[in-house]
Amino acid sequence: MLASVSLSFLHTHRLGYFLEGYTLRAGRERGNFSFDGGFTYLLSPRLQIDAYAGRRWAATSSYKFVGCGVGFRIDRDDMKPRTFREIGIHH
Repeated sequence: MLASVSLSFLHTHRLGYFLEGYTLRAGRERGNFSFDGGFTYLLSPRLQIDAYAGRRWAATSSYKFVGCGVGFRIDRDDMKPRTFREIGIHH
């Protein structure tokens, strides 16, 4: 079973923050609980980077973690590069 709760906040049209808590449980085993938070930054209308840090609690141990990621949005109908202005976001 997977259960998750998250909150996200948009500071500007490019910079955002997030908090999330989640647990993963297999069968009757005691589940792990993780909590993390981080930042997202939209480099272009289709490219976003993020950085996060958090903590996981397991049945017999706990540890802290950090990470980063990249997300790329692919539109099915239009792969043409677009600017923020073209999609309706103005500075």
